[in-house]
Amino acid sequence: MEHDIESRLAQFEVAIQDTLDNITKCVAWIVEVTDDNLRYLLAERLTRLGTAALPGLRQVIDNAEAPSDAVYLAAWTALRLGDADPAARVLIREVQGDGKWMVPTAGALARGRGSLQDDHLSAARQAVREALMRIDPSDAIVVSNLSAALRDLGGILPEEVRAKVKANCPLWVISMIEQDFPDAMEELKECNCSHGLSDRVDDSL
Repeated sequence: MEHDIESRLAQFEVAIQDTLDNITKCVAWIVEVTDDNLRYLLAERLTRLGTAALPGLRQVIDNAEAPSDAVYLAAWTALRLGDADPAARVLIREVQGDGKWMVPTAGALARGRGSLQDDHLSAARQAVREALMRIDPSDAIVVSNLSAALRDLGGILPEEVRAKVKANCPLWVISMIEQDFPDAMEELKECNCSHGLSDRVDDSL
């Protein structure tokens, strides 16, 4: 009887290891594929594997030869699974650059803020603030998304950005800034007058 238990337990351990190996192979797909759209769709589905995917995701993050998009998506997925380190460092670097993932990465860091250590949270705020200062201030969608990320991260909107919003953004962005950063309300109300506008935009916008 004891021998049977030991034998079945050994079989079970092998099955577990085989399953973990298969999970790691699934994660590796985001490195192996060459189509960026497919890579994103694969990464989106990796969260279904739960935290069992994390060892494989860390391998991708640490793989110096992996495509940059694969490393980014591995970090993005790891953060969604609650694993902020080393994912946060990769994502913060992405916001510090001007690549295609900058804006969604700021949002991802904001959504995953509960998993960030204090130093990563501070670095994320700084990265988003700096991004707001260097983007085209007339791009209302980018301004609004980065501002929302900064709000959720608990950051303070730089005065330089407030001035750019006043000079370049439509009323719905100005109104959003009013609501998200109340300490700017009086300054931004002056902008309404300069645009010949006094009413706030509808909240449904």
